Amino acid sequence: MHASQGRLAIIVLIGALCACVAPERGVGSQPRAGASEGPRSPKRITIAINVEPPSLHYNLIPNPIRAAPGSIQEIVHPGLTEWDNQGTLRPVLVEAVPSVDNGLWRVEPDGSMEMTWTIRQGATWHDGAPVTTGDLGFTVQLMRDKDLAVFHDKYSDLIDGVDAPDERTVTVHWRKPYIDADTLFTYTRGLPVAAHLMERTYTDNHAGFLDSSYWSTDFVGTGPFRLKDWSRGSHLTLAAYDGYILGRPKLDEIQVDFVADGNALASNILAGAVDLTLRQSLSVDQALALRDQWKDGKVYTSADGWAVVYPQFVGANPPIVLNVQFRKALLTGIDRQQLADQLMAGLLPIAESPLFPGTSEYQATEAQIVHYAYDPQAASQMIERLGYSRGPDGLMRDSTGQKLTIEVRTATQRDLHTKTLFPVVDYWQQLGVDAQPLVIPAQNATNLEEQATFPAFQVLRQPAGRARMVGLHSSEARLPERNYTGSNNGRYINPDLDALIDQYTVTIPIASRYQISGQMVHLITDQLPVLPLFFDATPSLVGSRLKGVTTLNGDENARQAWNSQEWDVE
Repeated sequence: MHASQGRLAIIVLIGALCACVAPERGVGSQPRAGASEGPRSPKRITIAINVEPPSLHYNLIPNPIRAAPGSIQEIVHPGLTEWDNQGTLRPVLVEAVPSVDNGLWRVEPDGSMEMTWTIRQGATWHDGAPVTTGDLGFTVQLMRDKDLAVFHDKYSDLIDGVDAPDERTVTVHWRKPYIDADTLFTYTRGLPVAAHLMERTYTDNHAGFLDSSYWSTDFVGTGPFRLKDWSRGSHLTLAAYDGYILGRPKLDEIQVDFVADGNALASNILAGAVDLTLRQSLSVDQALALRDQWKDGKVYTSADGWAVVYPQFVGANPPIVLNVQFRKALLTGIDRQQLADQLMAGLLPIAESPLFPGTSEYQATEAQIVHYAYDPQAASQMIERLGYSRGPDGLMRDSTGQKLTIEVRTATQRDLHTKTLFPVVDYWQQLGVDAQPLVIPAQNATNLEEQATFPAFQVLRQPAGRARMVGLHSSEARLPERNYTGSNNGRYINPDLDALIDQYTVTIPIASRYQISGQMVHLITDQLPVLPLFFDATPSLVGSRLKGVTTLNGDENARQAWNSQEWDVE
């Protein structure tokens, strides 16, 4: 084994080291057609996720922990439309997904747009109240309320108005084109909120609006399963909603256990106490270790995100972090292929663009990527050209003798974070950089201010794809005025990138959009507002007795829980 490989293996090893009970049936709900009148044993399954959600509404789940809790939210409240396991947007509460072809998405000569949704007859909330256009109008109002940063979306500022000629038809008017306008009223943006339950609270107690138990233990959604009870720190129970618009689920009940420790989760799986895991509940190596031991199910993996290092761009300490040549040197000094081989078991390639290899957009923009081959000698020379030289202790120092010290932090809510942090730190130390690792507790991952104000570098695993690229817009920077929310983790601000993103998001023709995408890819990979390491796989463990669960195809929008009403057990 090569010396650096041995060191990496060792470092990877070190890095690893109030309930509310809802009614049994919603008002006005109907039994599933053809259901047997005779008694039968209830069909139950257990899902395990690695973190307890603070809410069942997607917007109120902090970005760093959204993966697994977001999958549960999809089961309870998917929105008007929902992505399937192939990344195709499908209608749920509405009759059709708006498109140019079906005439529900109209782009006018002046660049304005109209988009129309028709709610299915009989679509209801879990309390039996009908889903109406009043709910959608109220949701848009929340999106446009800049005092409620968790709901506000900069693209909602493009909305010019909402018309609702009746309780089932709504037309949203946009001042200019927007490529993802059809994702309105999904978990991505504008997940519907029940106006009949929350509009009065919004009006009478605006300051305390987010404190309502509606968002958690009294949550009311529209999905195939409703919240039955929630035992804080342990589990929540979901019951089949008889009135679900697409038909009563085949399962009667789902218990969702919160198991933060990967070893404990693995033990539960082997003991037969868990039927299914969803989205990042286990790391790749943990899942692969179970593959040969678990006889009662199968392990599946699919590309779902990337591991990255974010530099800090607001108040960076030390200021050298802001120097692009320094960032290029640091990326050149990481053997990313070795990381991918060690941490992803060779399943996925290194990340050289935010876009997934094999997708049409990646192929159209591949020629614009700036590549960084592993070359530690060249990386050291790049740092020396910035005015540093190695001291007797091997560390880089500036002309005053000050050591080049940087903090590299991560949080423990994902096993991959620490397994990536320590090898990255070791590579940088080999360059003579005094890289100091800091691991913060998992619970701190929900502290948005702490997550946003790291001094130098932060290791993260997160979704990749074009949404991540667009998320580097300065309006998404996690600044105090946005209550530290947003997808721009490093708080990168570049007017040139902003202009490209703004142009990209209003360009409907695919060929023209991909040309802009290529310019964005070039700027991002040249200026390195994020240091890409490798693509990450999402393991999913599916018990043999569970039927109807689909696997993911690697599309950034693909969702596994999209058809939970069809899940069944033998």
